[in-house]
Amino acid sequence: METIPNNLFNKLLESQNPLENFCLFQTDAEGNILDFTGHINLYLPHPPERGTPISTLFDFTLGLFPFEEKELKFTNLQLVEDRFTEVLILKGDKNTLWFLLFDVTDNTKNQAKLLQLLNSINLEKEQPTAGNLGHLELFDMVAFKRTTNTDYELSGNVPQWITRLKPEFQDKTFNELLTVFPYLEAFEVEALPFWEEKKSGVLKSGIWIENDSIGNEYLLKAYAVNFSTHSFLVIRLLENELTGGQEVYQKARELELAYEKLSKTEARLKELLEYKEKFVSIISHDLRSPIASVFGIAEMLTSDEQLKGSLDEFYHEMLLGIKSEMARLLDYNDKLYHWSNLELGNFKLKIEEIPVQKLADTVQRTAKHALDVKNVNYKTDIPKNLAIKVDITLFLQALNNLIANAIKFTPEGGEVGFEAHTDDNGNSYVSIYDKGTGMTEDILNKLFKTQTSSHGTRGEKGSGLGLGIIKKVIDTHGFSISAESEAGKGSRFTILIPRS
Repeated sequence: METIPNNLFNKLLESQNPLENFCLFQTDAEGNILDFTGHINLYLPHPPERGTPISTLFDFTLGLFPFEEKELKFTNLQLVEDRFTEVLILKGDKNTLWFLLFDVTDNTKNQAKLLQLLNSINLEKEQPTAGNLGHLELFDMVAFKRTTNTDYELSGNVPQWITRLKPEFQDKTFNELLTVFPYLEAFEVEALPFWEEKKSGVLKSGIWIENDSIGNEYLLKAYAVNFSTHSFLVIRLLENELTGGQEVYQKARELELAYEKLSKTEARLKELLEYKEKFVSIISHDLRSPIASVFGIAEMLTSDEQLKGSLDEFYHEMLLGIKSEMARLLDYNDKLYHWSNLELGNFKLKIEEIPVQKLADTVQRTAKHALDVKNVNYKTDIPKNLAIKVDITLFLQALNNLIANAIKFTPEGGEVGFEAHTDDNGNSYVSIYDKGTGMTEDILNKLFKTQTSSHGTRGEKGSGLGLGIIKKVIDTHGFSISAESEAGKGSRFTILIPRS
């Protein structure tokens, strides 16, 4: 361990029990532990590993790196239950940091005794009501007793700082606490279960900043407390108690500004994403007509027997290539259009009941050309009279994508199928399967999470959008989809349709 700096060494000597109540950590500039000594067991169940970020062990170090100050001191931190700690942090040589932790529990208990004594003295002047927390103003705190789920009333005396910050607190009957401190609305959500369960102890808020009428800033923290038969909300001024309070304040202020910047960036990002989806929807819609026109011309030319007889093989193959690529581009454009509309929420479900067998027949007719080209056998196994409630157009789109994928990864002369069944709870299951190439476990785990595209058994190309559209359609219905597969043995996709 590097030589301990003089100011840390002097601090150890000043302690009443320098060999019994401290531990010392040395870290690099990023806060990774290089070495440690002292009574680590006061704060940790076992010694840390070197290289461990100190912020994973002690929350109070979050946001301290890079450490710009020469020295920073904290007092009365409660790092472990029922124990209080004083912390001194300073820069060492060789770009290192030192964290000296002192157990000051005895001193804190003495402060508590002083508070109790002050309350006893107060009894001679004024008999407090039940649940009055007494002279917390001496410690820069103000307490409010919770009277209902939404109302609070002032308990005890008011410290000077809060009347400077909020002049309305001069009126001791004031009770609209959350109107004055909007930050506390979020903390109250956490505190309500704590109060209702009558838990012992204290629930702490984060640090926030308030400004008075002339621009002075106050660093505050709130505590939810159950005391006797009453619940209290205590607000504490931190600046006057913490040595190095300005440094802590600056960190809190920087954090607040960072959150504000993040919030604005998030709003802008959402705006840009919505614009992107609208742009894609408009472009894909406008492209459909010219793409379909070129595909129609290619279809007509390749079907003209007289023209085919006048062309040599090279030009005939070129025409077939144009037709194939335009068909793929048209399919890609349609999927892109549907995807963008689903993302924008432009589809409103029109739920109708339909026999599952009718869905299977429609899927077969749509896939007939692809089935014939590869001589793939299409099988069905569907209970008689089984019907489901879906948006027929949207649900067929998902089924058509599933069967197209099944055919794509099935070799010539292979088999794909459409099956359905119900369970004892009345849930329905619709499955599309193939006995094709299947998937590895790695690919299976990434399905629906990333956009992927693979060539089929005859080199068929895909857009990579099909599974994304399927998942979006299924989610829009409130259904779920799962996949099973084994390399070389085929795949099965199953849609769960809960009982309505």
